[in-house]
Amino acid sequence: MCYFSPPGVPRFFATTRRYLRSSLVGLLTCASLTAVNTGAQPHPGVELSGAPNHAGASLVEQLAIQNESCDLNKRREVAILKRADQKIDHTMRALGYYHADWQTAIVTEDACWRLRINITPGEPVMIASVNIELLGDAREDSEFTRFLDHPPLQAQTQLNHEAYESLKQRLINLAQQRGYPQGHFKQRELLVSRTKNQAEISLIYDSGPRYRFGAIAFDETELNPDFLLGFAPFTDTTPFDAALLSQFQQDLLNSGYFSQVSVLQLTPDPEQLHIPIQVDATPAPQYSIGLGVGVATDTGPRGSISFDNKRANRRGHQYQALLQLSEVKSSFEFDYDIPLADPVRERAKFEFGWGEINTDTSESETWTFGMSKTAAISNRWLQTVQLVYQNEDFSIAG
Repeated sequence: MCYFSPPGVPRFFATTRRYLRSSLVGLLTCASLTAVNTGAQPHPGVELSGAPNHAGASLVEQLAIQNESCDLNKRREVAILKRADQKIDHTMRALGYYHADWQTAIVTEDACWRLRINITPGEPVMIASVNIELLGDAREDSEFTRFLDHPPLQAQTQLNHEAYESLKQRLINLAQQRGYPQGHFKQRELLVSRTKNQAEISLIYDSGPRYRFGAIAFDETELNPDFLLGFAPFTDTTPFDAALLSQFQQDLLNSGYFSQVSVLQLTPDPEQLHIPIQVDATPAPQYSIGLGVGVATDTGPRGSISFDNKRANRRGHQYQALLQLSEVKSSFEFDYDIPLADPVRERAKFEFGWGEINTDTSESETWTFGMSKTAAISNRWLQTVQLVYQNEDFSIAG
């Protein structure tokens, strides 16, 4: 029988990731207890009652009773009960239950033993006030303003120490992502009044100045570094933002020039208030060749060959050629791409094509030459202007 079944467990699975993980441990513990009845090696278990929804599985995980031996002497029994008291006290306080009461006992059975825990949670501590103050440039940062408009901890909610630690860590992470390497807490207070059963939270975070993007250094590459700088969605006057680094990395990968790209921020420069950037990239194969052979009822035997050059020069020019041959239909296509100032969204393209079709009733031959330019006209729209010359010569039934 599995004794770990605190009331309200179904609601527990809608809580945080940590509690889901804790639940899994609890379920695994239950599975081990069930195994006792099937003739498997017996293990100690936990009989838990009265615990809040999200405390039971966490307690089972921390106690790790399933790792104990069924052979229990008096000294080990005292140690287990003492550790259980410490874990229960810590867990209940962490969830805001400062007035919890509990009883523990070791119950001996024929096959093994189990730890019996009966908890009376008492009234939880409620948060009376949450005061978060910002100093430094972060006061004018829209991301910090948005964060403080809806903080993860609110007054008139139950105290949870994990949520309090998460709040502090989110402030630290946001500062790191937004370019505040000098950020630090000037005050971190969580005051709990057991008599009033209330908690007051006060945080003062000094972000210091916001740094900007520094120089971009590229690992050895066959492409011109000045050309690669065009992929950066920022300049040395742009305030640092880790999201722009991710975009920079993704744009370099999407270019086709590299198989792997790593964009790293280096040690901040406190004098220039800059964060230098290092780009390490593994070049993709420069050339690719494709061959194809097949048979179709409308064209008979057919074959194709393609050739791509992803780095025609240090400015990132590319070209592709495709030749297709069959008894009925043959063609040749050649495209030459030239990245422009913004290589992510702007490029010029020259194309040349030839095609021939020979059937029992008609013949045709087509020559095509064209050029196009794609440019950004807004943050969301691209415009392509194309000019194509085409000459077709055909005959039907003589």
